[in-house]
Amino acid sequence: MMFAKLAKHVRIKPRAAARPTVEEQRHLDRVASMICIGCGAWKVEIHHAMKVPGKIRRRDNRFVVPLCAECHRGDSGVHGLGSEAAFKLKTGVDIAENAIDLWENRHV
Repeated sequence: MMFAKLAKHVRIKPRAAARPTVEEQRHLDRVASMICIGCGAWKVEIHHAMKVPGKIRRRDNRFVVPLCAECHRGDSGVHGLGSEAAFKLKTGVDIAENAIDLWENRHV
């Protein structure tokens, strides 16, 4: 019995993120050492900003902010609320603006 050759899967979206460059990794490490921009908690996770003008990849390692687990993945966090816009309405924190500011001031 012969089987038809299956077509290879073609990725529709690019991979989530390329390996960070040395400069990006330094930036990620620096942001990971900051306090949460939503509530001021010390233990944070890195959130890749989604709506940033000039962003290259889906998860661009340049545009990140520090968020605690609750502000990142909790019910009242970015992903729990469903969008960065909803998080801004609830907390007054503009994630894209903060991500751009952190990247532009990374050498200060």
